[in-house]
Amino acid sequence: MFGPAADEYARFRPGVPEQVAWLLADAVKGVPDVTLLDLGAGTGQVAAALLPALPRITHVDLVDPSRAQLREAVVTLHPLLGNRALSCHEVPADRFNPQRPNYWADLITCCRAFHWMNRPAVLAMATRVEARTRRSHSWVTAACGPTKPTGQAC
Repeated sequence: MFGPAADEYARFRPGVPEQVAWLLADAVKGVPDVTLLDLGAGTGQVAAALLPALPRITHVDLVDPSRAQLREAVVTLHPLLGNRALSCHEVPADRFNPQRPNYWADLITCCRAFHWMNRPAVLAMATRVEARTRRSHSWVTAACGPTKPTGQAC
């Protein structure tokens, strides 16, 4: 969708507010090794905000149909990752299919992108990914605007 404009998108789109990052980090309090699944990841702004707020993230899965956006996300996230794993999936969110055995996502985000997605299909996919876990608190999604959470759950 953004193609060659991915770098301008990353430069001019407001980042995720720090308060949103801390709110999402609180949602997985007590989970020792967090896998973040970021749907509609774009240039990686959500993961970039969450990595400092949630040092227990061990794996980040970025899902976005735009190769250019994912490339920009890798550039953005590389200095923040440390020893954490990063996987990019160039598919629409509703077609994400984890390739790792016994995969689950502790935190699922779709900030600023959910309105572009096939919402019923994305929610069905997220439920399947969440269903693979044996943990009791499942997944969290958030829709956030440029400056504050909207209060809507995806």
